[in-house]
Amino acid sequence: MAVESTADRAAFLSTDEFGEEVTWTVGAASSTINVVADTGTERLEMIDGPGALSRRVGLLCRETDIPTGATRGNVVTFRSAAHAVKSIEPDGEGMALVRLEKTVAD
Repeated sequence: MAVESTADRAAFLSTDEFGEEVTWTVGAASSTINVVADTGTERLEMIDGPGALSRRVGLLCRETDIPTGATRGNVVTFRSAAHAVKSIEPDGEGMALVRLEKTVAD
């Protein structure tokens, strides 16, 4: 059982508090949802030779806010840049971590 209520989770994601808006596109339909962003870099260790740094973006959102039909490869516009959904990871308590990768135009 989740400790927070639906209202608690919505308040946490409010743009007046910690949240920011992103646009999630599934097919031809777009939805705007509130998220808390986790951006930065992570070190990828290599078996042979030096490691590498990789940029990462994760978005924390309410499971109920994720658009119907959302899946890997959908486009999420975050901070004016298009990203592809890499994974959607529900936490079992009403929230989900959405991992993104930045898309690069040819």
